Amino acid sequence: MELNYLLGINYLLVSSLLLLLGGLIFAFLQHKMTAKQNKLIINFLLVTALFLPCCLPDIPNYMEGLNDAQTFDYHSYNQWNVVNINDSSLVACYEKSKNSRDFCQCEIVQKSNLWAYRPNWWREGLIFILPLLAWLIAGAFLFFGLKLFIQWLQILWLIVSKKRQKINFQGFDIWLVYATEGYEAACFNGLGANYLFWSENLAQLPQEEKEQIFVHELAHLKDKDGWFLLLWQLVQLIFWANPAYYYLKRKLAEANEFAADAAVLEQPVYTAKNYARLLLKLKLAQINPKSCLNLFFAKSLLHSRISRMLGADDKPSSTIYPVYAWGLMVLFLFWQVAKPTNAYLQSENIAFYQYDILKTANQKTGLTHICVDCISKK
Repeated sequence: MELNYLLGINYLLVSSLLLLLGGLIFAFLQHKMTAKQNKLIINFLLVTALFLPCCLPDIPNYMEGLNDAQTFDYHSYNQWNVVNINDSSLVACYEKSKNSRDFCQCEIVQKSNLWAYRPNWWREGLIFILPLLAWLIAGAFLFFGLKLFIQWLQILWLIVSKKRQKINFQGFDIWLVYATEGYEAACFNGLGANYLFWSENLAQLPQEEKEQIFVHELAHLKDKDGWFLLLWQLVQLIFWANPAYYYLKRKLAEANEFAADAAVLEQPVYTAKNYARLLLKLKLAQINPKSCLNLFFAKSLLHSRISRMLGADDKPSSTIYPVYAWGLMVLFLFWQVAKPTNAYLQSENIAFYQYDILKTANQKTGLTHICVDCISKK
């Protein structure tokens, strides 16, 4: 088993555990913070789960333990079957021995530093499963990576090929890209500019309603929601099988919309009722359901947005602690969980790596007790 592969599995297990823990923590914290604070905490949970495993200390002699577990040089027995008889670690020298005053020559040398091979059903199962898991991970990485690449190629193609119009709204230069159908709008900041995917139907709306949409989308642009969305799409290559990833990603989408809605209502000229009426109007105007992305989720999200802005849902008036205090508490808890978990996995790595080596040695030589001092690198 390749050493780098074991280290990679170790990283995936620790980071996945931290993200699961992060999902539980956010489920507890989400109603204690505002939408913007929820965005910060969710992204902090993801970044911490990604990078904290890289900062954990190794157990004592971890790399030495792995490096010592090298494969045998099965073709060089003559290089190690002559042993100093005064060696304190020598236990026995036997079988066709030709003893002299200083040396004991024999075909098999037994020392105190031995590895004993004993079949273990758990590690045998891991030896069978891990190569299959490696192909599954590689296939998922290729699938989601290709999917992400195609999505961003489509965005770039729309920016380049579709009709564009440059406007200035509240001091921000925005390119309107007429690339959507119906009454949907989406924003993207990249390539040195701000882009708002627009439609001819939206362009026909009254000026006040268009401005409300501009304020909402401008809030997304100011908070760099598009870049964080890209980060979450990228880490799907790692966390594609982790339910906490999809939970937190959905909660981030909700927080993004709640925060952008709050930015609209911060403008004194707009009221919650008028803005809610606009959202319903845009949704009802989408006659073709196929043109609506994630229709089922969008309906439930629209209900949550309107309930929140009209006060039907409880909104936190203040937090018990500032958001950075929650962040420090999360970091402390993550460290307390990740450190012993990493230590346990590293000790298991050494045991598993040695077991794999011993099994190979047993299959090639038939020996059940292997002299560690006789091991040499290939």
